[in-house]
Amino acid sequence: MLASNVKSLASDITYIPGRTSNLLNAYTVKSGTSIASAIISGAIAVILEKTPNLTPKDIKSILSLSTIGIGENKFSQGKGLFVFDKILK
Repeated sequence: MLASNVKSLASDITYIPGRTSNLLNAYTVKSGTSIASAIISGAIAVILEKTPNLTPKDIKSILSLSTIGIGENKFSQGKGLFVFDKILK
């Protein structure tokens, strides 16, 4: 799964909760496998909370079906953009 231009609250070191009044500075953009693994791990937790008896193969299938292509080849985009809303259906 590819995470590109993910916006994350309080991940920028210039933002200190309770001390920074400009919330617009609280967001930063991250991309790559490090941020993607955190997002997909959270998605897996949500999936398993809803249906705890799934196998790893089931989870992989659900994740794969919850992506959309971004117009790149499979070596640069993987399965594509993960759409979190699709796992909630």
